[in-house]
Amino acid sequence: MTARMIYILVFVCIFGFSLSAHALTCEECKELNKTKQSILQQLLKKDEELNAAFNKKNFSEVGEIRNKMLELRKKMIELRGTDEKCEEACRPDIVKGVECRKIIEDILRLEAVENTVDEAQVDALYRQLKTCNSEWEKLKKSD
Repeated sequence: MTARMIYILVFVCIFGFSLSAHALTCEECKELNKTKQSILQQLLKKDEELNAAFNKKNFSEVGEIRNKMLELRKKMIELRGTDEKCEEACRPDIVKGVECRKIIEDILRLEAVENTVDEAQVDALYRQLKTCNSEWEKLKKSD
């Protein structure tokens, strides 16, 4: 069991430093992309409303709609600022690294409770970790 713990600690040290700079996860980036799509749809709708209000010569409404559109564009610019971080977070080696980290967390959680350790489950997780680690190394080398 101690050899396993040493293996995990070495892996976490090597692996942890390579992922520490990535604040966003790929899942968070997918949510940000959904938000961007929603904002684009809102902007299209507001543009139609703006044209209708302008054709009706309702200039007070035109001003309000333009202000709302400006707010939406500001939000979009803020979200686009995360594009590079998201591109980095969704690289295959980073995604695989996060997957391996979750396996390590599961192993550590199971081994923390000494009385109820299911050896078969822990062994299966170690096999998954070994496979995950080798796949992760291949992805790192391919970049």
